[in-house]
Amino acid sequence: MITLGVIGVVAALTMPVLITDYQKKTTAKKVSRFYTMMYNAINATNSEEGNSLWIDEYPYKDDKKSKEFYDRYLDNKIVAYKKLDWYGNYVIGLSDGSAFIPWFGTLGEKYVFFTYCTTFEHCKTHRDQGYDGINGFLFIYDKTRKFTSYCSLNDSRDKLLSSCEAKKANDHNKSHCCSALLMKDNWEIEKDYPWK
Repeated sequence: MITLGVIGVVAALTMPVLITDYQKKTTAKKVSRFYTMMYNAINATNSEEGNSLWIDEYPYKDDKKSKEFYDRYLDNKIVAYKKLDWYGNYVIGLSDGSAFIPWFGTLGEKYVFFTYCTTFEHCKTHRDQGYDGINGFLFIYDKTRKFTSYCSLNDSRDKLLSSCEAKKANDHNKSHCCSALLMKDNWEIEKDYPWK
């Protein structure tokens, strides 16, 4: 009876750690697969469109145009499980249960932002607050015709880590730099990654 009690206590202590480790590995793999898929799709579109900067056709901050943008340039390059026009957000669900939303914004120049979510439901309900570095991640396509993380990969790992950690204290739990930190760490969630 004592042996069973000890086994129960050990299991109760180790199961949460094992589950968290599994979630971290699964998340890193999903984000990596999304990045590769989008990188390839956007490179194919760039090749087809030549030197034209195809995001110039779309007005800044017109999220209703994100559906038109996706359907015109990316739909035939991405296998989508489902698509949902949800209050002006165009949510594209993928076969692994994850999803993403393309949307337009500016930082002095036009960008197409991509909020990637590890679950379809997270994207559906958290577009503006979705990139927390656990359930959602932020990527961009800019005028340099490059799909990448929002924050620069030239930044030091310490700077990216600090930005990723700051998510709890800043703008609605957003973390702009967690995707860059994952990329810098070779798509691994390291021990110091702010998972909570």
